[in-house]
Amino acid sequence: MTTVVVGGGILGTTLAARLSAGGRRVVLIEAHRFGSGTSAASFAWINAGNKHPESYYRLNLAGVREYLAERPPGYRNSGRLEWATAPAHAADLERRMATLTARGYRAEWVDPRRIAPELPTAPDRAAFFPDEGVLHPAETVAYRCAEARRYGARLVEGRAVTSLRSDEAGAVVTLDDGETLAADQVVVAAGTVTPRLLGAATPLCDHESVGAPGVGLLLRATVPGLRLRQVVFTSSVHVRPDGPDGLIAQALDLDAQVDPQKEYHPGHPTAEEIIARVRALLGTDAVTARSLVVGHRPLPADGLPIAGWTDPHRRIYAFVTHSGVTLAPVLARMVAAELAGEPQEPLAAYRPQRFATSTAPPVAAPRRPGEQ
Repeated sequence: MTTVVVGGGILGTTLAARLSAGGRRVVLIEAHRFGSGTSAASFAWINAGNKHPESYYRLNLAGVREYLAERPPGYRNSGRLEWATAPAHAADLERRMATLTARGYRAEWVDPRRIAPELPTAPDRAAFFPDEGVLHPAETVAYRCAEARRYGARLVEGRAVTSLRSDEAGAVVTLDDGETLAADQVVVAAGTVTPRLLGAATPLCDHESVGAPGVGLLLRATVPGLRLRQVVFTSSVHVRPDGPDGLIAQALDLDAQVDPQKEYHPGHPTAEEIIARVRALLGTDAVTARSLVVGHRPLPADGLPIAGWTDPHRRIYAFVTHSGVTLAPVLARMVAAELAGEPQEPLAAYRPQRFATSTAPPVAAPRRPGEQ
């Protein structure tokens, strides 16, 4: 059995590693560098804290628990603090805490200064989510690639897939240099590129227009001597640790101004605004922007994952989701089972066929504190 996986981000590499470890012949194809697409511009926050409906919450919770159990390279169980200074955010945080505690999610009110004394501007009360964490996608993707290679997978980098076709006998993948690959199954986990290969079966939210739902900025900064250990959300900025003396920040309200057709740089006015918010949070002026990049979110039209066969021959499988970092381990396990002919009930609600009859409006952009 040969499976071609298209897309070398966190979803594709995690699936390729699992399939090859299970004895499949796997070819993993990435048009650029492994981990260089959406995964490289992700806040990479692992959580189930604001997920709806209930079935989607349970799927994300399973992802959180798989990370806690496996702890792969690049993963850190950091926990997360969140506090509100804006009235609307405060009301929303109270509501989310009530919902999460009713669900049994680990969430509690704490004095944040006991957990993060390095944050001098912290208030007396904050929400704390101890099971949440972060990923360094480049490190995890490299680990998954090495794992797939160890089990015999062929990894193809810098070559794009231009077309797919299938029939009763199998599938054929054509690359941009004219090479064709025969496969029993093809899994398309190519993020925002997925609709180019699968068309209307995988509708995604706009990620090419100014302020589109699928667009967001990610700022990387250096803070000498930084001791930040947790993810921290406030009403104005989200921050997370990013290696020695480093952090990643985002300000969701500013994403509404982002033009994905433009280049952004550390001296851009938007970078300066985010840096000002980070300095206010940390109580120091020693914050220097390293980069400001536009992330293109693979956000399905209804906000929920797409997982399932797209052709009548059941040879080509779509695998795309917004919360890819959180869901990668659990979805890779379930998709691998489905490729082996074992339907997974938790994925039943996420088939691509739902879009043929859906009249639901497109999902709103994540713009409020606590969203992603």
